[in-house]
Amino acid sequence: MICPAARQEAQEATLAKVIELPLGQPAAELLAQIKRAKTLFGEIEAFYRRVLEQEAEAVPGWALVPGDVRRSIANPVGALERLIETFSVSEFVACCTPSIPELEKAWAKKKGVPAAKAKSEFGRCMSGLLIEKRNAPSLKAL
Repeated sequence: MICPAARQEAQEATLAKVIELPLGQPAAELLAQIKRAKTLFGEIEAFYRRVLEQEAEAVPGWALVPGDVRRSIANPVGALERLIETFSVSEFVACCTPSIPELEKAWAKKKGVPAAKAKSEFGRCMSGLLIEKRNAPSLKAL
């Protein structure tokens, strides 16, 4: 079920013993344990997800529930054709968020720009129109 090394680490983990959050080397060791524990917990959850897929009553008080429904438009041209009497093309496009990689790829193909140069060339073409946002930083061991 759980490999012996993971079981041993779980038994020796200082996670449950943390009273104050340390700095320095003890902090590095604590963060490493947290990362490993998250991985272990993810594997345990995946195991029980598979169990519940096979037998819904296997874990009392727990069940698989459907995920959220995400809607998207499979045919934007068809959507515009249906909505053209309600929206102008500009109004319709203002409600759309294009996929930058897909638009970049299509643009490069139309312009005959090699894939290796597509991002930089497309960036120059769209100068002032592209917005770049960086995701929040994440902790990573060096």
